[in-house]
Amino acid sequence: MAHLRLENIHKRYGDVHAIRGVTLDIADGEFTVLLGPSGCGKSTLLRVIAGLEEADEGSILIDGEAVDDVRAKDRDIAMVFQNYALYPYMTVYENIAFGMRMRKLPQQEIGRQVAWAAKMLEIDELLDRWPRQLSGGQRQRVAMGRAMVRKPRLFLFDEPLSNLDAQLRDGMRTEIKQLHQTLGITTIYVTHDQIEAMMLADRVVLLNRGVIEQQGAPMDLYGRPSNRFVASFLGSPPINYIDGHVRVADGAAHLALSDGSSIPLAGPRAAAIAAAGPRPLTLGVRPEHFLVADGGDGAIRSRVTLVQPAGARVFVNFPIAAASMMGEFSARQRFAPGQELSLQLDMERIVLLDPETGRAVDA
Repeated sequence: MAHLRLENIHKRYGDVHAIRGVTLDIADGEFTVLLGPSGCGKSTLLRVIAGLEEADEGSILIDGEAVDDVRAKDRDIAMVFQNYALYPYMTVYENIAFGMRMRKLPQQEIGRQVAWAAKMLEIDELLDRWPRQLSGGQRQRVAMGRAMVRKPRLFLFDEPLSNLDAQLRDGMRTEIKQLHQTLGITTIYVTHDQIEAMMLADRVVLLNRGVIEQQGAPMDLYGRPSNRFVASFLGSPPINYIDGHVRVADGAAHLALSDGSSIPLAGPRAAAIAAAGPRPLTLGVRPEHFLVADGGDGAIRSRVTLVQPAGARVFVNFPIAAASMMGEFSARQRFAPGQELSLQLDMERIVLLDPETGRAVDA
């Protein structure tokens, strides 16, 4: 295991400033996911850590030792790529053993290590096959086995599952998570898939345009996003936004909407919202934060426009102040297009945003 520290990392490609002053600590044994949209700098940052790219500014430390001038092959890092990078003219056994042979390990030790990795990855019956005879998931296991036998200080994964179909991705995610739990090696994993990040990570580092927007435990980013970008990027289906203006009357706050209707802002945060006074405010409401109400003065009234069943859950579209919303409900509840809706918001869990800055506000 290893502790990794990045200090003020910058990387430029001509006029493109790909990484902008990233500072990051990754603890021994931690599984960290670098997440973000295409072009955010996550793969570039991984390549800088690996030594495949040189940072223009800043420093990389592994266990307190600067490795900026250390060549990639000497950093004791194993990397698994999106395209597997297997040697087509070598068998599975030879692909896994290649790095150990280059380091001139004894043949007996090579055989022991290959057998250990193959058994753990359940590819021990494939050792005599050629890469062209393997499925995508099997090739990915071989690539992982080649990395495992190095017993590196760091594992780096660069979107390793993006070429697999949905069912294989689900299976490989489980295997990668179990592998990390078994080996305990510090792991950095790059993906643009927020569901993959949420399922795998001890910590998610969400990048945008070369900077860290927010980092922390997956559910912290999901439940307490620091800004609108974070709130929008995490969650499927995506978060809904309701724009309005806070009004306060007799100590109670409500959100006045553009169509003349209003939403009472009740619950444990209501007093703080009222105390902050009148102002523009955006409510970030995830689909599961809409609750079916019995009616009454505090209910939001709308009408179903679309129903999308999804097994145990059902997704329902409806307008609020002319903006289309999506709610997520139990499939036991029945909905039909044109049906009248009476809804409430889970005020403890919705996100409050400043519409001008996009930053989250406490109240």
